[in-house]
Amino acid sequence: MRVNKNDIITRRMIAQVLKKTLLPLTGFILILISISTGTIATLALKTYPEIFLPSGIIMLVYSILRISYYKTKTRWIHKSNKPQEISLALIDYLKAFICWIDSFRRTYALEPGLYYTGAQFESNSPLIVTANYHLTIFMLLRRLRGINVNLLVIDTDGINVWCAAGKGRFSNSEIQKQISRFTQYLNPKDEKIEIIIPKLAFSGVNLKDLRNANVKPVIGPIHAHEIPAFLKNPTGNHNNQYRVHFTFPERFFTWLPGLMQYLYYSLLVFLFLWIIELVWGIQAPRIIIPLVAFMATAYPLLFPWIPGSLFATKGLTLAFVTSIGYILAALTGLVPLPSILPFIPFIFASGLFIALSYTGNSAVSNYTKVRKEIATFLIPTVGLFLASMVLFLWAY
Repeated sequence: MRVNKNDIITRRMIAQVLKKTLLPLTGFILILISISTGTIATLALKTYPEIFLPSGIIMLVYSILRISYYKTKTRWIHKSNKPQEISLALIDYLKAFICWIDSFRRTYALEPGLYYTGAQFESNSPLIVTANYHLTIFMLLRRLRGINVNLLVIDTDGINVWCAAGKGRFSNSEIQKQISRFTQYLNPKDEKIEIIIPKLAFSGVNLKDLRNANVKPVIGPIHAHEIPAFLKNPTGNHNNQYRVHFTFPERFFTWLPGLMQYLYYSLLVFLFLWIIELVWGIQAPRIIIPLVAFMATAYPLLFPWIPGSLFATKGLTLAFVTSIGYILAALTGLVPLPSILPFIPFIFASGLFIALSYTGNSAVSNYTKVRKEIATFLIPTVGLFLASMVLFLWAY
C-alpha cells in the first residue's frame, strides 16, 4: 500500500494545528462556560466551581506566553560580529523561572556569539563554551558574578549542554563556526585558542579534531557552581569527578515542571469525563487531579528510595502503594467503594506514565536502556488507561 506524500504532509499540518490550538481553545471554552448562564455553565459552576475558571485563565495566559518562546531551528541573523557584554537583568530572572516550570518545551534561547562578563572584552580572559539555552546561561552567569570571563555561546537550538551533546547539537562544527566569526578577537597573535568545554559535552565533541583545528580544549567541571574554583585551580579534584549526582535539590528542581505537565494531562482527562457526565450523568471524579499530583510529587522526591532498578518498576511500586491507600480510603468511606474497580488500573497506568516520562528528566538514565524500557511498557500503559475508562463506564 503506497502512502501519498501529500497526505503525510497534510496529516502533519493538521497535527501541528491541533497541537498549537488545543490548549488555548480549551482555556477559552472553560472561561466561556464559567461566565455563561446556560444549563451547561450552571452544572459546571455548581459541581466544580474551583476547577473551570482558574484552569481556563491559566491555560489562556500560558498560551499567550508561548508566543514569545524560541522557535526551533531558528536561523539567527547576526547584527554584529563583535563581542557583546552580557549581564543579568530582571527579565532574565523571569525567563529563567519560565524555563524552569516549562522545561519540557523549548522556551528561551540566546543568540549564539561571543560575550564577556567584565567591563570590557579581554582576549586573555578564560573562554567558556556553552549552549544557547537561556536557563543554562542564566545559571552560569549567576555563578560567575565578579569574575571576568568570555562566553562562546554556540547554537544548540535552545537545548542544554548535556541533551545537546547527545543530540549532536553541541559539536565541533558549532564550536568552530563561532570561533571563525570572532578569530580576530580570540586569536590576535595567531596562537592556539584555549577553550573550556563542559564535561557533560564529552559525547558531542571530538577533542582530537579540535586540537587539529588550532584549538586547545580544556575539560571543565560538571556543575556550574564548580566553575569559580576551577578557574582558580584548573588542576583541582574536579578533574577526577566523572559521576553526576542526583541528590534531593536536583530532584526537587525536576519536580515542579513535571507536576505542571501531569496536572495539565489530568485536567484534560477530567474534562473528558465531565463531558461523559453531561451525556450519561456519570459524575466525573475530581479526585483524579490530586491523585496524579501526589504521584507526580512522590516519584521524583522519593526516587532513590522507591524499590526497583528500572524507572517503570519504580512507577509500579509507587502505584502499588498508592492503590493500597486508595482501597483503604474506599473502605473507610472517603471515596466511593465502586470507584476501586476503575481507579486501580488508572493508578498503575499513571505510575507507569510518570515513570517513563521521568527518564528524560533524571541524570541517571541510559539512552539504550530507556528506549528498551519504553518499548516494553508503553503498550501496557495505554492498555491500563483504556481498561480504566471501560471499567469506569461499566462500574457506574
